[in-house]
Amino acid sequence: STTGLGHKLFIVRSKKFFGSVNSCMDILVKEFNQSEKEQFEFLSNFVKKYQPKTILEIGSGWGLSACAFLLNSSAVLTTIDPRERLEEFERRTKIMGVRNRITRIIGRSGKNCEDKRHQSSKFNLLESFMQKFDIIYIDGSHEYDDVFYDLTYSLELANKFILADDYFHRENFGGSYGVNKAISQIAKSKGFSYLVHPVAHGLVEISI
Repeated sequence: STTGLGHKLFIVRSKKFFGSVNSCMDILVKEFNQSEKEQFEFLSNFVKKYQPKTILEIGSGWGLSACAFLLNSSAVLTTIDPRERLEEFERRTKIMGVRNRITRIIGRSGKNCEDKRHQSSKFNLLESFMQKFDIIYIDGSHEYDDVFYDLTYSLELANKFILADDYFHRENFGGSYGVNKAISQIAKSKGFSYLVHPVAHGLVEISI
């Protein structure tokens, strides 16, 4: 379908992208709500299919995506987050035996924000990366300027795919998020199309 913004957006509806998780993952999945289970299973199957060697994650969160990526591939993961203490992330990745394949960088992918709780002495980190990554997963700050920055630099750093979360989240519509606006505007200006999978709050897939 055409969005009216000058680029094409494809919403994947017919293909069921989920698969069964093995017994090791079942331990983790029991902690998730339904939306998180959908997200975990989608990411798990995505990396199973494409078997990346290097992944960059913007926004470490609670370890859901890190575990999905690393339990289903032989990849190594670099993850960026401004918070020094990520107890749930550390607990889950250690329990699942993948923590030794993760490099955590404490800092902001883009500029510092006004909220002092999320500021860091390290910022604009994406500008300093020299290597490229097979997959980049964007799930950090959801404010428009931050998503715009993250996607702009991710397009330069990604070898194969960019994934981004929360395209359909309700906060994009009259709330504080700017995920769909930033992605659609960059797609229009650079002339590429993207898929939105109706998983969790909408997972964007961009093929490089």
